[in-house]
Amino acid sequence: MVLFLKITIGGNSMKYEDFKKALKDNGLTLTAFSELSGVKYDTASKWGKNGRPVSDWVESWIIHYEKSKRFDDAKKIFCDENK
Repeated sequence: MVLFLKITIGGNSMKYEDFKKALKDNGLTLTAFSELSGVKYDTASKWGKNGRPVSDWVESWIIHYEKSKRFDDAKKIFCDENK
């Protein structure tokens, strides 16, 4: 089960190390993240390099992705118990 990664929201971009950890914790590769989020792989791969910050929207995207995964997991458990 994936644990919810708490990220402080307050106008600061997510740190690249936190972004990498969030991807790993959610079983996502950078390629999978790029495909799911619609951001070009080349763009995402440049975050954290040469002082380039992770885009501001990524933090909330990951939070919602985590919530969606937890909901899907709970739905599977609930639906399987009622069969």
